Amino acid sequence: MKIIVNAISANTGGIVTYTTNLIEYLGHTNLDAIVYVPRSFDPDRFNHPSITVKTVPVKHFFGAIHRFLWEQIIWRGIVKKSGADILYSSANYGVLFPPIKQVLLVQGEIYLNPVYRQKVLPQLSFVEKVSAYMRRNLMLISARQSKVTIFPSKVAMNAALDYDPILADNSVVNYLGVNSRFSEPMRRRQWRQDGKIRLLYVSVYYPHKDPITLANATLLLQEQGISVSSRITMEKRDFAA
Repeated sequence: MKIIVNAISANTGGIVTYTTNLIEYLGHTNLDAIVYVPRSFDPDRFNHPSITVKTVPVKHFFGAIHRFLWEQIIWRGIVKKSGADILYSSANYGVLFPPIKQVLLVQGEIYLNPVYRQKVLPQLSFVEKVSAYMRRNLMLISARQSKVTIFPSKVAMNAALDYDPILADNSVVNYLGVNSRFSEPMRRRQWRQDGKIRLLYVSVYYPHKDPITLANATLLLQEQGISVSSRITMEKRDFAA
């Protein structure tokens, strides 16, 4: 069986970790796979005889519309010519009317989430609301046209089923795990061993991730006499928000 994987969104954040783990996992199976990654992703660090990691043949996308059209036209052609049996789309959206069986992974379920829709979305700009609407519906359309749709939790799957109960027929839950290389170290820092709570928040900026609440909570605890140190890591451009 041959699989072609669309991982061209693996530029930063969790999707990079997920794609790396996926490639390593596929390398220990009997599957023949070709994985397409963005130019920022280093394909040379993988050495598995049955896995081919290729950079996508486009330098960059000029916005969401360009990306959508490229995937529906150029990428569709690449999939057809690949000779693969299954297309695995790992970034929320897939090929509409796919030429081969498609497995879709929906990780960005925030646009389906009822709490996000009720608490966060009303506070955002009109442009953000339109963007969320389009992303949500593209996810749902992609899920309807996939042989199998994978969600990382039952909550995420149920959020999609609230919009379209028919998706239950082709949806499954596969909880994300932890790679074995992240084993527990022999030596760990003890809780508040120096009297200070140290918090680390690794993220990119989206309104629902709300790093400001963490910053305010840190200040509040400090005012109450509890020593706290918080570190927030993001791309430099994300701090502007």
